[in-house]
Amino acid sequence: MHIIKSVGVPSVAKITGLMYACMGLIFAPLFLLIGVLASAAGQCNNPLAGIFSLALPFSCPCSMGVIGFIAGVIGALLYSPSRAGRAALTWRWSCARRL
Repeated sequence: MHIIKSVGVPSVAKITGLMYACMGLIFAPLFLLIGVLASAAGQCNNPLAGIFSLALPFSCPCSMGVIGFIAGVIGALLYSPSRAGRAALTWRWSCARRL
């Protein structure tokens, strides 16, 4: 069994940002469908409602990717505080003792 002692902050941030952006791509059609159905219901005559309902799905992957990148930086810094100033992409491994 191996124990991960520290992780590289930039690599974790890139991977979590990419995963969050992919989740944004998955949820974007759902937001688009909800926006189109709400616009088709036509209970209010506000033209900005239609614009925002169409703009949200296209901005969703980008904004979720940025949020994931920031969350990855914070998580990696909390996980390995001794390597906060270095941009290493390697992991340190050590063998755990069996009791």
